[in-house]
Amino acid sequence: MKNINKSIIMALSLLLLNGCTGLMNNNSNNHFTSKVNLKDYTLNQSLSKEMIAFIQNYYPSSKTTFYFQLDQSAYEQGSIIEDSLRNVGYGVSYIKEEGRIPFAYKIDFIAKNIIRTTYNIGSSTLSRLYRVNGKEVKAISAFTTRGFQKALYRTHSDYKKAIVTIATLRIRNKPTRKAEVIGKYHKNALVYVEAPIKNSLGEEWSRVIQRDSRGQAVYSNSSTQYIASQYLNYLN
Repeated sequence: MKNINKSIIMALSLLLLNGCTGLMNNNSNNHFTSKVNLKDYTLNQSLSKEMIAFIQNYYPSSKTTFYFQLDQSAYEQGSIIEDSLRNVGYGVSYIKEEGRIPFAYKIDFIAKNIIRTTYNIGSSTLSRLYRVNGKEVKAISAFTTRGFQKALYRTHSDYKKAIVTIATLRIRNKPTRKAEVIGKYHKNALVYVEAPIKNSLGEEWSRVIQRDSRGQAVYSNSSTQYIASQYLNYLN
């Protein structure tokens, strides 16, 4: 029985992959009318949370507005998805304007108690299979993705504000005085940094946190800017 179940899941996964690939190869489908065939608020809410947890690594909520085109089924059930996006800070619009990212979704049954979720976000696609068991859903495949780039910024809530206290404070690419100088701050500059860390020599260094166009602190996995903590006057 276990082997049969594995075979079924493998077959469904291939269907998921083929459907995802087909959508990406057909540009006209990159922004389709969103549809929801799953008529259950709780289940749709659970699916939304998993999708949002994934896309937050790629689309910063403070800088992203999505554009939706809906059919009647999505108005009835899909609003859960839009509300979930709003609740974590994303902008949601039904008017197409420059700078707004097309967002389309389809939630449907492809076999008995098997749900396929498909999300087209800009030029990217995200899909996953779930099994319905009463009022619960359980993922039976990993996310299948196409077109997602390296993770962008996500909101950073654990940071310190500080004022530079010397005439010129060098920014280095590693937490050591021997590292390459890649920039500088001047006296009285306001900087956002993580809590100080000590290197092998006992020197304290702070990793610089980037800020978006609104001045909000954001975090990047690829940020490699460090400044000497001793030349900072912390404000919090």
